[in-house]
Amino acid sequence: MTGTATATAAPARPRVVEEPALRVIAFHHAGGSAAVYHPMARWLPADWELLLVDLPGRGKRHQEEPEPTLDGAVAAVLPQLEPWLDRPFALFGHSLGALVAFEAARALEAAGRHPHWVGVSGRVAPSFQAHTRRGLYRLGDAELLDELLAMGGTPDRIREVPEFVERFLRTSRADLRAAESYAPHPDRRPLAAPLTAFHGFQDPWAPTAMVAAWERETTGAFRRVGFPGGHFYFLGGAFPELARAVAAEAREPFSSGLPHDPDSQAVQPDAQPWVRRSQMTQNSPNAVLVGGPEAIPEDQRIRYVPDRDGKVKVPWRAGYEHFVATADRRTVGGSELGVFAWAGRTAIAE
Repeated sequence: MTGTATATAAPARPRVVEEPALRVIAFHHAGGSAAVYHPMARWLPADWELLLVDLPGRGKRHQEEPEPTLDGAVAAVLPQLEPWLDRPFALFGHSLGALVAFEAARALEAAGRHPHWVGVSGRVAPSFQAHTRRGLYRLGDAELLDELLAMGGTPDRIREVPEFVERFLRTSRADLRAAESYAPHPDRRPLAAPLTAFHGFQDPWAPTAMVAAWERETTGAFRRVGFPGGHFYFLGGAFPELARAVAAEAREPFSSGLPHDPDSQAVQPDAQPWVRRSQMTQNSPNAVLVGGPEAIPEDQRIRYVPDRDGKVKVPWRAGYEHFVATADRRTVGGSELGVFAWAGRTAIAE
């Protein structure tokens, strides 16, 4: 390992919570910094704490050399986590950070420190690692910069600051090499923790089928959650959607161990298998899905409970779709129903 955890490498804490019900520990993508998750604290429950962990070469560890191997990156962050594992904790990471979160979770479980939940985003499952080796870190500076900017997540105006470009390429090259160096053992032990895989439907780096294969990496509960967009589907205006989804996914494994949001609804079973149970209550109204994703039959009546922000989560395959309340009303079967829309598809609900 070339990087060394130092006293200054403690995770950043966007919102300090002295005795949190849960700590969510976040790991960043290749070439990035955990600061990208800073706004997530706004949408987590008030008694949860967000910890932002940087790999060597950026953030609080900017004076260290970037790690060129995945094993080294994991070894570099584990000492940072140790002081924060005295409370229930969850791990989340995007792209390279997904691998770091997953392998850190495996190492912690092996040491008897069990995460309550693990979230991986924008990354194919380890069984498809061979499909990710594109050798980008071997490209020349100009070509590599073009590839990284085309991926999204980095503003094109960084070209105007040569010093920043130099540092960005140095860390990105090491991070990409670390991601490609990942060699999951064929007989690796799966996680015991619940696992959720997030992805963008149009992400060429993480095709849906290869994301769904994360199910093999846990003996606990698994779900896949998809969003419209590419590799950086969650940036910009879509960020609150990811933050809320992380909170929802991380909360569910703790139904008997962590306090619920006082506004949350009781969980009840439902006859429709594609309806996410955490959205159901015995007295919830009916909804009619119209023009939904291909796996959800049209004109099916379901029961639902909308989120406080007016959104409805409708499971689709191993994930779910978001439908957003609009001001429109329609009359169906003699009842006036509200209209919920998402990405050109609509759901109609009482």
